[in-house]
Amino acid sequence: MNKPVFDQWKGKPLQEILLTCRDVVEESDYSAARRWKESGGGIVGHFQVYFPEEIAHAAGLLPVKICGASVEATQADSRFGSYLCSILKTSLELAMSDKLDLDLFVTHPICDAARNLAPIWGRNKSYPCQILYLPQNANSKGSVNYLKQEYGRLARVIETVAGRKIGGTTCGTPSRFSTRTGRCFATCMTSSGKPPGLFPRKMHTASCPSGG
Repeated sequence: MNKPVFDQWKGKPLQEILLTCRDVVEESDYSAARRWKESGGGIVGHFQVYFPEEIAHAAGLLPVKICGASVEATQADSRFGSYLCSILKTSLELAMSDKLDLDLFVTHPICDAARNLAPIWGRNKSYPCQILYLPQNANSKGSVNYLKQEYGRLARVIETVAGRKIGGTTCGTPSRFSTRTGRCFATCMTSSGKPPGLFPRKMHTASCPSGG
């Protein structure tokens, strides 16, 4: 993919770059993701709270965080109970209204409604929908091995969707992208002069490169 899908940051100072990136992250029409798709790229949509984006990057796919939007859930409303939160409904609405065209959707069992989001999503869209199960107790002895196996399962699904092997000649490795993200965040922290606890959450999200 040679055509850039996000180059508005070029020639700007760091603070303006972060603000520009934040605007892109918060767009309800996902215009940058749409340009990526139109350029031939694949997209992994993931529901909050956490997703190992480095695995998607390593397969050449663009990870996009989905956390609801300022849209009317005209189609998705009938797929959920009236008492469920608007975040779930508007997230599904993005897909059903074709505002966000994905190749894979991943959610998490963070609540009863989110646990059922993948099968509901999958009944309405043709691409694969998965649930990523994170360890319930991160301090347990088996959590590391369990997470390794779960990430491995997710990686195999992503490889199938991408049509290429992670770490092959055309792809990178998850650690490469994790290092790049860490470098980017460290630069932002140093330039802001603020400790991690005082760095705004939205700026942290914007400072983590999602589009390459």
